[in-house]
Amino acid sequence: MLNILFKRILIAIPVLIIVATITFFLIRFAPGGPFDADKSLPPQVLENLNEIYNLNAPLWQQYFDYMTGIFVGDFGPSYRYPGRTVTEMIATGLPTTFELAFYALLMAIVLGILAGVIASFNRNTFLDYFPMSIAMLGICVPTFLLGPVLSLIFGVELRLLPVSGWGLQPGDKLLPSITLGFAYAAYIARLSRGGMLEIFGQDFIRTARAKGLSEFQVIFKHAMQGGLIPVVSFLGPAIAGLLGGSFVVETIFNIPGIGRFYVEAAQNRDYTMIMGTTILFSAMIIFFNLLSDLAVLILNPKARSEL
Repeated sequence: MLNILFKRILIAIPVLIIVATITFFLIRFAPGGPFDADKSLPPQVLENLNEIYNLNAPLWQQYFDYMTGIFVGDFGPSYRYPGRTVTEMIATGLPTTFELAFYALLMAIVLGILAGVIASFNRNTFLDYFPMSIAMLGICVPTFLLGPVLSLIFGVELRLLPVSGWGLQPGDKLLPSITLGFAYAAYIARLSRGGMLEIFGQDFIRTARAKGLSEFQVIFKHAMQGGLIPVVSFLGPAIAGLLGGSFVVETIFNIPGIGRFYVEAAQNRDYTMIMGTTILFSAMIIFFNLLSDLAVLILNPKARSEL
């Protein structure tokens, strides 16, 4: 297992360097600059700003300086928020983004596994068709549509839940968490149903039932460990997707996380903020995928030969 971990880390380093390099040059080659929207700036002031932020240096020098800073954890200053560094802004918004992703993941795991197990145990009945139909709906409905619909129904019409903010009112975390986690609950439900159905057909399950064990013991003591391996494999990409998908949800519900910073940075051409958040999310995707693979190895050592 340590050998696999070491190999993944060796692969992750060049992947992050490639991501940083591609992002850097894509931003630089895009038309416009970070101060183009400031129409009233005199040419001398604009020249001074470019000098301060090293934008007058040759492109190769800018790239070298930025990559050097990354290796020491310095993502540079923000172009649109004077006096603040990208690292400071990420540190400010990251806890909120992680909290949102945690609540969404918790909801997705609980509802998804519960729906999948119930559906697999009641195959080809109403208790199978109904949750799987809801799961299909969750997969098809995009987040940017689900969020406004939930806000309209539960916030505007019924006035049960707040439609914006984070931590200001009781219940204001419910709608964003449901919006972000609903699609992943749907995927987990379908994966857990398929995994459990496959396990139910194994000989050791028939043996457990022949020994007179209750269905509760068969499911929770014998079937779930193997039946939920597809769900464990999915959790790594799911966590990364939840963190990345928070961009839309944070914008819809006005949540002060790094997703909103990223959207504002794209609109304002804040080069360093775009670079910093892109590299951060890339690192988190690699990290959580690695954790997912290690969890699969713990549950199913036979998978070691496939990694």
